[in-house]
Amino acid sequence: VTARYHLLPLNSLEAGQYLDHRLAVAGALQPILSARAKKTIHQLSGGIPRLMNLISDRALLGAWSREQHTVDKRLVEAAANEVFGRNGTASRKSHNPMPLILGTACAILAVLTAAAYWSNRDTTRQTAEPETAIVKPVPAPTQPQRVAVATQPVESPAQLAPTLQAWLSDNRERTGSDSAFEALFGLWGQQYSRAGASGCSQAVDAGLRCIADRSALSGLLLLDRPAIMTLITDEGEAHQVVLMGHDAGQMRLAIPNGEIDVARSELEPLWFGEYLLLWRPPNGRVVSFRPGMRDPGIVWLRQSLTAILGQDIQPADSQLYDDALALEVRNYQRSRRLTVDGLVGQQTQMMINTDLGLASIPLLSNGSSAALSASTGEAR
Repeated sequence: VTARYHLLPLNSLEAGQYLDHRLAVAGALQPILSARAKKTIHQLSGGIPRLMNLISDRALLGAWSREQHTVDKRLVEAAANEVFGRNGTASRKSHNPMPLILGTACAILAVLTAAAYWSNRDTTRQTAEPETAIVKPVPAPTQPQRVAVATQPVESPAQLAPTLQAWLSDNRERTGSDSAFEALFGLWGQQYSRAGASGCSQAVDAGLRCIADRSALSGLLLLDRPAIMTLITDEGEAHQVVLMGHDAGQMRLAIPNGEIDVARSELEPLWFGEYLLLWRPPNGRVVSFRPGMRDPGIVWLRQSLTAILGQDIQPADSQLYDDALALEVRNYQRSRRLTVDGLVGQQTQMMINTDLGLASIPLLSNGSSAALSASTGEAR
């Protein structure tokens, strides 16, 4: 590397053009970011493309999870709060070009140093080997068969197994979004139409709901539900597959008419935390329960915790989320390593349904290999 170029922050017009270009390259056929959203992204990032990418990525994920077709200013501000912290703005250190320049210089020096090291290492190896090793006569083997076996070892089945990246490349025609939804719907005993509405819209028609979020793999395994994962290979190709099971560090991935078992250590480098899963809310209603509210779903909450904990939570038929119930909920959340806030949102409700042992729920811990009956509900 013999040249260096310093990229200054983009102005408001350039930032808007940059965002539009990135979306167009990604395949956007209509405007996604509103004018105010693009202006807010520029203001909060200071025009630094790297920071604009972080905010935009999180905002797009938020819009996807809410099934919004456009990103507005409020969604951008919420995304910035998650990326940078409560104030929603990057620190001044992020705008200082010196770390970037020094980092580039260090990277160049590291490359040159490594090249010199390996060059010298190869030269040392060549000069260190005695020439007599090359011209030394080799006696004729008395057992040719054994020599042939020694020079051509038989590969074990593990060596013959395809790597995850090779498997993805070989099945790239079946690792798109439609294929992933088709595989995920199949685990729930549902039919997915590639010619129909969006996957999440079809899920609603089937009494299910989508949850799109980010997490470490341990957090996703805690939810114990099959999920669509986006994997990025070393060639930069994106593949959507379904995590359908796990056991003793082995992850089972699925596409339509195909499965593969891979080690967790092989999967994690290709996954950047984004996932989408399906769940069926109690009584077909998506509602979060919080202390002090009245709702018919509170009766379901009381009865479910009573069945799980093995102790009566009185009054059993009360629709009020009182302090006593809040205490039981927090204790339950703590025991399941959930956020202990007393808010019974989607994750807490999913965990309750899992603990109830409803046969209609596909679980990662069960492998999720068989299609389930579509006629039964996850929670009633």
